[in-house]
Amino acid sequence: MPPHPNAKLFSAIVATQIAAVFMCAQGWLVPALPWSIIGWVWVYNLVWMVIQDIVKLGLYRRLEAGRTGRAFLGLRHPLDAHAGLHQHARTPHSLNANRVGKHRCKIS
Repeated sequence: MPPHPNAKLFSAIVATQIAAVFMCAQGWLVPALPWSIIGWVWVYNLVWMVIQDIVKLGLYRRLEAGRTGRAFLGLRHPLDAHAGLHQHARTPHSLNANRVGKHRCKIS
């Protein structure tokens, strides 16, 4: 079973949408809109919601095929290939001025 939103969150979203529809229909804080226009806005939004969901699922499939997204982006190397270099640059050992290569210089 797919995950569902929390009941409190879902009811808050539904309540605000119903309030917004009545505000637009009655002309509270905005010019009054006819119910036909409100209906067309809902149809338009629902159609685009489905289109965006189809595109999102297609992108998820494409990214999953490449595991790291390399197949989708056409990259030869993973995006984090140089992350180790940046991480090494911030380690306390790299900030040590007396360090040469892998060995530390002993100063007497």
